[in-house]
Amino acid sequence: MAGKRGTLKAFTNFFADKRVWFWLLLALFLLFLTRLVNLTRLPIFCDEAIYIRWSQIAWKEASMRFISLTDGKQPFQTWITIPFLKVFSDPLVAGRAQAVLAGLLLPFVLAILAGFLCLKKKNLPTLVMFLTIFCPYLLFHSRMALAESWLTFFAAGSVFFSYLLAKTRRLDVALLAGGWLGLALLVKSQAWFFLILFPVGLIFVPVNFSKKNFNQVFKFLGLFLLSAAIAYFIYNIQRLSPWMHMIAQKNQDFAVSPLKALKEWPIFWQNLKASLAWFWTYLTWPVFLVSLAGLLLWLKKDWRQGLFLAAWFFVPFGAINLIARIYNSRYLAFLAFLPLIWTGFFLTELKTKIPRRVFPLFLLLIFLLPIFRSGQLLFWPEQFPFTRTDRGYLEGWTAGYGIRETVQIVAKAAEIQPVVIGTEGNFGLLSQGLEIYFAFDPRVDVFGYYPLPQQPPKELAEAARKGKRAFFIFNNTAGDFSQDNFMLHSEFPKVNNQGSLRVYELVFEK
Repeated sequence: MAGKRGTLKAFTNFFADKRVWFWLLLALFLLFLTRLVNLTRLPIFCDEAIYIRWSQIAWKEASMRFISLTDGKQPFQTWITIPFLKVFSDPLVAGRAQAVLAGLLLPFVLAILAGFLCLKKKNLPTLVMFLTIFCPYLLFHSRMALAESWLTFFAAGSVFFSYLLAKTRRLDVALLAGGWLGLALLVKSQAWFFLILFPVGLIFVPVNFSKKNFNQVFKFLGLFLLSAAIAYFIYNIQRLSPWMHMIAQKNQDFAVSPLKALKEWPIFWQNLKASLAWFWTYLTWPVFLVSLAGLLLWLKKDWRQGLFLAAWFFVPFGAINLIARIYNSRYLAFLAFLPLIWTGFFLTELKTKIPRRVFPLFLLLIFLLPIFRSGQLLFWPEQFPFTRTDRGYLEGWTAGYGIRETVQIVAKAAEIQPVVIGTEGNFGLLSQGLEIYFAFDPRVDVFGYYPLPQQPPKELAEAARKGKRAFFIFNNTAGDFSQDNFMLHSEFPKVNNQGSLRVYELVFEK
């Protein structure tokens, strides 16, 4: 009881400080600003188009609520996007808004986690909030219609529940933790790490070795098993769909078994090099370096807490680097919050060691580059230093430059007469990228073609002869397809001229 009263008193004192409220309100303002301004400045990405289209289908057709499982993707993102589709007319805004919601909630979860870990460090929750707001790694994924924002949110909560259950050993905490872990498992397969690492909280459970009293250990493990059972029950909701087996099949496309991976060490070192580049660039190098110093200092000050947080980062980090075969920065984004907590810890310790006037200058040096990089993401994403593995957001066939302009062309044409659109490919950026805008418009029909048919497709030619406007959209395929009655209408280059989206129109004399 004394421990609980101490925790409550610490939180009461924290919020009693008027300066805390100023910083919280400022953080809230900056949080909304960074997550919402220019939300569609970066064009739609290939995967975003697919996921948003799944949500539209699931919204309108109850029998397709688990449509994402047909491609081996868990359904949480599909479901959470549906309410936003009902609010926003632009499907891209709706798709990204669901990620924004997780991005808005995450800093508060991290502040609570930091506060529980270090009750006496009043500045730590506030510092962690600001570090989260201006972390490019987290900012980018909280503005994209992808699952990483929610996965990070559930990862942070899982760390908190693991610590809280170890400290309290209470049934209500175990029940909440089970529900939380179950929802996490419906987001992405990486969430299995949360269940595996949850027992690491055991490090905080008091044990009386002299009397060989392990009652509290058994109590914690029993409550954890209850949490795991609840989580597994929620995960198995997916068995309502006949496609649940596709998750395992999809995972095999992206990863190999640990035994096989151990025979392919060169790939591990290649992945590790890429991973370090992501954290160096997307955390920014000042935060990256300070975070490592913060972890070492934490291990020195409180080895249990330091080891606990280190395990939650390095176990999935090492495992993913070992088994991943199709690899980009999205697969590690859910770990980015932990270095921010280490950074905050280092800064709070530093504040007591250096002159009071010098500390703000040091803070400025730490925050300057993250703020600048965040500004690039908001206003000039083409100038942001995406690593080679992530250039697909700007270049190549996955980048959606030209989609919005094509939608405007088609929408304007549809005001006068029916429109038929043919797209290169029937799955991905072009077909779904246009379907999300015209799926419910009776004036527009979208047809995907793969492989490319003889140009122009007969269906489009017949539609054009019947008086409809007919367009065919190419994405990055080289060559000029202009010919009789098939003319280039518009072309939209990708960044650095790495391909282009081209709109051709079929024109026949009446």
